[in-house]
Amino acid sequence: MEIANTLQWLARMQQTRTARTILLVLMVLLGLIFLAKGNYTLWHWKESEGQMAVQLIPAGWAWGATLANVVMQLAIGLALVLGVWVRRIRGGGMAAACLLLFVYAAYSRIVQIKQLVAVAPCACIGWWEGMSWSSVLRTNIILLGVATLVWLGYTYKEERRSATL
Repeated sequence: MEIANTLQWLARMQQTRTARTILLVLMVLLGLIFLAKGNYTLWHWKESEGQMAVQLIPAGWAWGATLANVVMQLAIGLALVLGVWVRRIRGGGMAAACLLLFVYAAYSRIVQIKQLVAVAPCACIGWWEGMSWSSVLRTNIILLGVATLVWLGYTYKEERRSATL
C-alpha cells in the first residue's frame, strides 16, 4: 500500500512545472559540486595525492585512486550539468552520482568503525577542509539522498511518459 502511495505522490509531483524545475536545479547543483571538487583536486594534485596516500587503500595506489576519483567527479558533474539539455544522459549521470556518493558514504562509515580499534586516517579527503569523519558521512548521506530523489523523480517521469505513448 505504501509503495502505491509513493508512486502516486511521484506522479502528482511530476505533473507540476515547479517540481520539474526544482529537480533540474538540484541536478545542476549536484553537478556543479562534483565539478568544483574535481577541479579543486586537479589544481591541488600533489596535496590530493598525498591525502589519498594516508587513507585506507593499499600502498602505492594513491596516484591511481586520485586519478579515478577526479575523472569520476568531472564526468559525473559534466553529465549532470549537460543533462539539462541532453535528456538521454540524465539517468546515467544520476545513477553514477548515486553510486559514487554511496561509495563515499560507505568509506566514511568504514573509517568511523576502524576509529574504534585503531588510528583512523585524516578526514582530509572530505568535501571541505576541516571536516570530521562524522561530518563527511552526514554530507555524503545528504547528497546521496538528494541525488536519489532526483534520479528516481526523473526515472519515474520517463517511465510514465513512455508508458503513455
